[in-house]
Amino acid sequence: MDRQKIKAEAKRIIKGNLGTILNPYGIILLIGIAVGLVTGILGTDTVAGNIVSYAAEIAMLPLTFGYTVYLVKFVRNENPNTNELFNYYSKIVPIFLLFFLIGIFTALWTLLLIIPGII
Repeated sequence: MDRQKIKAEAKRIIKGNLGTILNPYGIILLIGIAVGLVTGILGTDTVAGNIVSYAAEIAMLPLTFGYTVYLVKFVRNENPNTNELFNYYSKIVPIFLLFFLIGIFTALWTLLLIIPGII
């Protein structure tokens, strides 16, 4: 497929379904704002505040993963359900490892761009 066909297909899928795509994101956004307010009140200038902040970030990972799965199911016409966003807390360790490895590999590949620029 060329770029124009992919773009036309994406527009066809999104047309009339923007609310279906954005509603779960709104839920995640509101939860993220609430978590951010709580961690902001506790502050990050103490050890306890840092621990709570990191725990909150880790707790949000399954929601992010769930939204990604939701969008994939939406594109595949599998009729995703908003409740499925919360189904991935039982798999929090593999999801954490996945995001951790993505971060490590992204940092390493970024170094491959920066170091030759310095040399």
